[in-house]
Amino acid sequence: MSYGLNAGAAFSNLGSFSYLEPRVQYRVSPRFQVFSSLTVLQTWGGPTFRTTTPEGTATTLSGAPDRQYLLHVGGTYAMSERLQLSGSVWKDLTPSATNRWNANPFLYGRFPNQGFQFQAQYQVAPNVTISGGVRYGNGGHYGYGYPGSGFNSMWGY
Repeated sequence: MSYGLNAGAAFSNLGSFSYLEPRVQYRVSPRFQVFSSLTVLQTWGGPTFRTTTPEGTATTLSGAPDRQYLLHVGGTYAMSERLQLSGSVWKDLTPSATNRWNANPFLYGRFPNQGFQFQAQYQVAPNVTISGGVRYGNGGHYGYGYPGSGFNSMWGY
């Protein structure tokens, strides 16, 4: 059994985020291993919008900080020394969002609420690997905060 911790951050004019991801991995057999992780993702910043209040005056709104909790479980199977197949599922465990932007499907997107992915890796030579995969997620909305910026396609664009 092995343990790890991933951490990272990204910064841009469209919003920023940081994350921590503790991870545990267990080798079931020489060919099969499973893992699980919990990602804590903090976002802040983002686009600013000018809107009208109910009283008729103008006000500026911006994305409030938000935190997400993503549970990830998966495994990898070595079909041969050169071919590996892997798959995983994830689920967003975040309580109901109170953030006004997350409640609106046309503004300020989130990661998908749940999904799965499958991947195959083939090692052609010691320094050459070919890989391909399929990923599906649903429940989140794509976009950088502008109305109509995303199509909410199941393919992520």
